[in-house]
Amino acid sequence: MAKSEISPVFVLGTTRSGTSAVQLALLSSQRYRGGGEGHVSPLLLHLFNAVETFWAGAQNAVNAEAEVAHLSRDDVLDEIFRLVQSLYKGLYGNYDFAEKTPTIDAIRVAPLLHSVWPNVKVIFCRRRGLENVFSKCRKFPAEDFGNLCSEWSDCMLEWKRVRDCVPSYLELDQIDMAHNPDSFAKQIASYLSLSETEAGSLRDYFSKKFPERSSAEYVPLVFDEMKWSEEQKGIFKEVCSATMDAYGYSYDEGYWGRAPL
Repeated sequence: MAKSEISPVFVLGTTRSGTSAVQLALLSSQRYRGGGEGHVSPLLLHLFNAVETFWAGAQNAVNAEAEVAHLSRDDVLDEIFRLVQSLYKGLYGNYDFAEKTPTIDAIRVAPLLHSVWPNVKVIFCRRRGLENVFSKCRKFPAEDFGNLCSEWSDCMLEWKRVRDCVPSYLELDQIDMAHNPDSFAKQIASYLSLSETEAGSLRDYFSKKFPERSSAEYVPLVFDEMKWSEEQKGIFKEVCSATMDAYGYSYDEGYWGRAPL
């Protein structure tokens, strides 16, 4: 297929993990086009899965030398990639863009993105389960506590499953955005090869404007001091403990327990 020269950035992660702040910082640099949440990239996943399901079900017809045998799965996928490329061109023209979609399907599609844009960059925003679920509870008080825990755990584990199949990615933790905004911005600017002016816009945003910080002194939560019910604490441990361990997160003010797996 005709390869796109566009260098988009896809910002991934679960909700309340810093994805909004990262995308807004990228847009502040003036390098990228974009709006609010995207939710377009999962379309590629569903189209790809539809082709895979179709081809798996068509094997008897292929073996019988029906007309479908004259079609190439790879050619069909190339058409899918061109379609997705065209859809994004309709949204952003021939400009680099930054799309933020904090869902598990957006994470699942990450290994396919380079088939559409060889120069694609992926930024995964992570956050410790305590802070993430606490933030979700404040933002979405009507949501079931167990579902909020599962969303965090499922997204974090899915990223661990697919990230080795993503040719280029940067993984960042929200606590570094809060405690070390200059270093946080520098990592992004280096990964994206931003100019000094563009990098300065990122530093200014994370230092002065980003909306995820609740106070000037960001203090990690302590599990035993959480004002959750005993039932909620039990649910959190049941749903999130394996994921907390996989990422090396602690349950105290240290935030990190050890190096992640």
